[in-house]
Amino acid sequence: MDPSAVTTPWYQQGNWPLFGAVIVLLITNGIALWKIIFQARESLATQLRLKRIEFISQQLAEFYNPIYSMMRSNGHIFRHFGPKTFPDDEIFRQTAGENWKLLKERVILPNNKTMAGILREKSHLLSSNDDISYYLDLNNHLSMYEIFSENPTELYKDFQFPEGIMEHVQTKREELVKSLNNLKEIK
Repeated sequence: MDPSAVTTPWYQQGNWPLFGAVIVLLITNGIALWKIIFQARESLATQLRLKRIEFISQQLAEFYNPIYSMMRSNGHIFRHFGPKTFPDDEIFRQTAGENWKLLKERVILPNNKTMAGILREKSHLLSSNDDISYYLDLNNHLSMYEIFSENPTELYKDFQFPEGIMEHVQTKREELVKSLNNLKEIK
């Protein structure tokens, strides 16, 4: 058979081998690029989720948990050892008063100072659906309590512990804990 009579297939003639190689190269590079973009997006989403977990943990650790636990501690002391719990008997009443004074000096006032410091220095950690205005009356109460403990006057009635603040902090804290747990469950 004459070698010139043998015809080569169309894909081996002219520039077709070059076009084929270019097309295969474009497809493989396109797939590789798509994988890189997909992995970068997944990595970014993971990093953002981890940063969100870190921030919520910080909000809880440095703002909501300490304020909530100190308010609960102070409330427990007021309910169980405060002036309204003093017995009628004068001797027992005097002892209860001395204990109350020590608890106030060693627990309540230091807790109040710490909470006021948190409100002043850590308010940037408020939840996005919380507002500093909820804490203004609490801050006034914390500051005035020490003053009126040293110099009691009838003006203290205007600076009582704000109603609803404990429930507000508890609700915001629970919302953050729920968000944190949801973020940790996502894989």
